[in-house]
Amino acid sequence: FFLSLRRGELAETYWLFHPCITITWGQALILWLQSLGSNLPLESFVEFQMAHLAGSVGPMRLSGVLLTSLALPVVYLGARPLLGRWPAILGVGLLSVNPFWVAHSRIVNGDALAGVLMVAAYLVFALLLVRPRLKMAALSGLLVGLSLLTKLPSQILVPLIGMLAVIGALIHRNWKFWLKALLLCGLVSAATFVLLWPAMWVAPVDTLLMMVEDTFAVGDIGGKDKVEFFWGQIRERQSSWFYPVALLFRLTPVNLTGAALTLGLLITAYAPRLFAGKIQARSQQPENRAVRGDQGPAVIRAVALLW
Repeated sequence: FFLSLRRGELAETYWLFHPCITITWGQALILWLQSLGSNLPLESFVEFQMAHLAGSVGPMRLSGVLLTSLALPVVYLGARPLLGRWPAILGVGLLSVNPFWVAHSRIVNGDALAGVLMVAAYLVFALLLVRPRLKMAALSGLLVGLSLLTKLPSQILVPLIGMLAVIGALIHRNWKFWLKALLLCGLVSAATFVLLWPAMWVAPVDTLLMMVEDTFAVGDIGGKDKVEFFWGQIRERQSSWFYPVALLFRLTPVNLTGAALTLGLLITAYAPRLFAGKIQARSQQPENRAVRGDQGPAVIRAVALLW
């Protein structure tokens, strides 16, 4: 990626269908900073580092660690107006010490960074339920674009944010505003995706087609002889229980307990009254504070149920 930038071979900055571009930019910056203390020419230094990965993998991991850490405050700022100060602090605190998430933040596949960017993008767009300002939609679009540049599964944000917009329109009875918010969010996310990936500047169609082709190629690795080990047995076809069981193993006891309590609370108290009462626009509230009173439960119900 770095050498392709230096040589002007921008189409060659496509190197993985993930595409992991956010972390790669950070790694390119780290390589450049390292090269300043070397006597080797820049290209020779980069090639030497790539030929001796055991010695360079540590600094390369710093990119994901730093970017993931910087995204955490955005999650807090998005959660605080919706849930209050201490619930936001608790949520971010539990996330920052989650073993599975911390482990992924140390490797360069982008899962941890994509996860925290997705949560941040969702929360920022949800803020429109209480703060109907289009700049929130633009910020959410930026975070969506960064998520897509980090890991392809971030596409799940498209229907989730769309459903948030439908809920907002039903609550506020202002379809024009929510259509504008969706359009702005989409345009900013697309612009972010294009502007931060040099391959999209010169060969956008080819780059997207390669992403699609390589994605299905990875899914077909092993072909008809592909097998997996699950629940003590070797299976030729993936069990429909694979991901639910894997999720249980990956979540901590705190996560599982909180999820069970939240689900029970929603079922017994909140779900039947999801749309009971009209929520006023945030701009009509006299004080700039977290949502309280009759407005808070409906907003929290909508966000919690969708998430």
